Amino acid sequence: MNKCKFLSGSLLLGGVLLSTKLLAADVCVSNTAEFAAQAKNLPSVVQQLPTMLTTDGFLVTAGLKIRAAGDKLKMEGYVWKPGDIYTDDAYIKQACFDGVNFNVTLENGKSYAAKIKGDKSVSIQGITFEKSSDAKFAGIIEKVKGAIEKKTGVGSGSSGNAGVN
Repeated sequence: MNKCKFLSGSLLLGGVLLSTKLLAADVCVSNTAEFAAQAKNLPSVVQQLPTMLTTDGFLVTAGLKIRAAGDKLKMEGYVWKPGDIYTDDAYIKQACFDGVNFNVTLENGKSYAAKIKGDKSVSIQGITFEKSSDAKFAGIIEKVKGAIEKKTGVGSGSSGNAGVN
């Protein structure tokens, strides 16, 4: 009988400890110093700056980059999908990881959520973005800028529609 109570108590304590660990606080960063201090607690796909994520498919071509800009963090986004072109280039107010999602709030008031899909990819609005190289990211930017030029007839780095959806 005592063995049963001990085992029951041990399982309960183990469950409480496991639950407490799973309910750990979000990891949030607002600048490069906080990023450096918390990098090991962030998903591996975004542990180093700059972080580049790209997707290049039939329905969407896009590139996102998180980088240091002085002591601040900055996000650049370029998205081209049939009928729509979006660009965004803004400082990050806060980026938080809750164990599943990486949520970014920009100083311009926009927010984005990415579901972490492993060490090398995230999902944003159901679209998988892969960790990328500088060269691949630059190629995505050129495709988006080419689409902007084709749509507007003007060589420009921005479509005037400043929002990566």
